[in-house]
Amino acid sequence: MDTKQSALLQQEVECLIGVPLFSVTRSADALCLSLGPLAKCPGAIRNENGKLVPAQVSRNVFALEISSYYRMVCGNEILLAKSDLYQPAFSVQERWTLEGIEEIPENFDCEALGNNRLDDRIKQLFSDCKGLQVSAISINQLGDLKLRLNNGFILTALCDVSGGEECWRFFRRDTKQH
Repeated sequence: MDTKQSALLQQEVECLIGVPLFSVTRSADALCLSLGPLAKCPGAIRNENGKLVPAQVSRNVFALEISSYYRMVCGNEILLAKSDLYQPAFSVQERWTLEGIEEIPENFDCEALGNNRLDDRIKQLFSDCKGLQVSAISINQLGDLKLRLNNGFILTALCDVSGGEECWRFFRRDTKQH
């Protein structure tokens, strides 16, 4: 990424400064942040037969999806990181300890919701996002993203591929702009 591209991306994401964080979730191994006010957006809902049909839905205006390596820190502490997905949740570890299981079993399904440490940490840290907002955001010439929240949390997304593939995505849900 050259300086011009970096500056253009920086300009696009600066609209997030001062915007409230609504939720933090994950989809597979991607970290998903919903930010800003609710707006009517094109989407889909399930009809009475369970089939998805196009509809207008209310969603937060901004979304940030990070599929590359990411971590959130506060001070000198790592609060969560992408690799937490592959570690068992604390409750799963406790159960294994009671059952005398000392190592992660081969059949451990780390992607099952609530089965891993990442889900634990997201729930613990972001069960209530009230009052949280973006205080600063920056993108370096490699495309790495750094997002600061007003509570001292810093989320970093590192571009972790050499071929220029997409590592994170910022978009407005009320437009098709990505």
